[in-house]
Amino acid sequence: MKKILIILFLLLVGVSANAQTGILLEASGDLIKEGNELFNKRKYREAVSKYEQVSRNDTNYAWAVFETAITYQQMENYSKAVEVLLKGLTIDCDREHTFYHMLGNNYNLMDSSTLSLKYLEEGIAKYPNHYLLYYYKGLTMLSLKKDKEAFEAFKKAIDINYYHVSSHLQMGNLAYKYGMITPALMSYTFSLMFEPSSKRAIEAIGNMLKLMKVEDMTPEDRSGFMNYQSGNNDFEDIDQIIASKIALDSKYKSKSKINDRIVNQLQILCEKLVEKGDDKGFWMENYGWFYKKIYEQNQFPGMTYLIFSGVGSDDVQHVVKSNSKKLTDFKTFAIAEVSAFRSAKPFTYKGQVYKMTRYFTDNGTMEAMGETNTKTGKQTGRWFLFGNNGNVTVELELNDAGERVGNWYWFYDNNQLKEEASYLMGKLTGQNKVYSRDGVMTINGSYQDGKSDGDYYSYYSTGQLEEHSIYK
Repeated sequence: MKKILIILFLLLVGVSANAQTGILLEASGDLIKEGNELFNKRKYREAVSKYEQVSRNDTNYAWAVFETAITYQQMENYSKAVEVLLKGLTIDCDREHTFYHMLGNNYNLMDSSTLSLKYLEEGIAKYPNHYLLYYYKGLTMLSLKKDKEAFEAFKKAIDINYYHVSSHLQMGNLAYKYGMITPALMSYTFSLMFEPSSKRAIEAIGNMLKLMKVEDMTPEDRSGFMNYQSGNNDFEDIDQIIASKIALDSKYKSKSKINDRIVNQLQILCEKLVEKGDDKGFWMENYGWFYKKIYEQNQFPGMTYLIFSGVGSDDVQHVVKSNSKKLTDFKTFAIAEVSAFRSAKPFTYKGQVYKMTRYFTDNGTMEAMGETNTKTGKQTGRWFLFGNNGNVTVELELNDAGERVGNWYWFYDNNQLKEEASYLMGKLTGQNKVYSRDGVMTINGSYQDGKSDGDYYSYYSTGQLEEHSIYK
């Protein structure tokens, strides 16, 4: 994996190899670090005073804006956070996508849903693959009581970053709200596998316990949100089995050593999912496949030890520790299965669905998509490289020998085309064009067999011709 990405990193370099210049001022970096130390000590006003000492002309200014906004948000001074973030949008930097989702969040916290959506939609238009824009859009839709739209937003966030726990939890909350027992249990359980010990994990378990007492629930009318349909999120039969509490009967044999209602109900859920056909709805496609494998490969006990590993009960913790081997084995199994699923998920780019292998950073952000020749170990065919903001930085093509071929495109972090070139058998052949961040062409040269051949034009940032040379 690392070898693949090191090779791909070299492909980020265009023909012109133009790099952004700027001096990183150590003094400003120290100010921000000092501010962060004060923030960690909850000395928020003192932290802000440090951040505000960074000049707008400093290369660290965008970083200072980010930290200032985070601090005001922590202080619950959302209007001040918005004021700072709006300033952030006026500068040319690589944190713009973050400023957009933070604006959406802070406006939502101010009960300004219209403005929240305005900036989130604006951000999505510029950064369509940044999952947090969709997550915060989902939260805003919830505040507007538009649950269908919230569902679609959280679904998109999960499509982009399958490891985003908050989006899975929100899917669980939506299903819980409408009395969709099986979907809620699947979403909550999946989130607990990633995060079994947090405060919100305890809340998820609390909601799961309430689902065990379905007779006490007063779910909202599901017809306004999502009805169970044959072949599409159809869990009516499993819901009825869980509601009947057949798995809570003393004669029901549990595979786990943890004596808990949730465990037994999850077991019967997995049993019935194995019997279920290939449902094409969101919950079956994103969770059902996994629970089927867990049950079929006898990994269910290990799963229960993991999701209950954060529960404070001494009895539960004794069981978890006594079965640490099964818990560890399940983690190994789950990491392999979920990683493979995530890598194979189709991805939509510019309206086209690509079924390629996806590669991710440790924090779940996609950094590359393409295929590798299993025999030679070389990358081949069409590839896409992504930046931290989710935007494509390079579109490229390689032949079976790993040589550059076809049309290549490099992009700035704002999606603006930076450079385009054509290759044949690894050598630059045809036109090579370079553009400024504003879209003005700065270079237009002709190449043959990797060498300049014919007209070469360079332009000022205004678009006016600077130089014209002819190569033969």
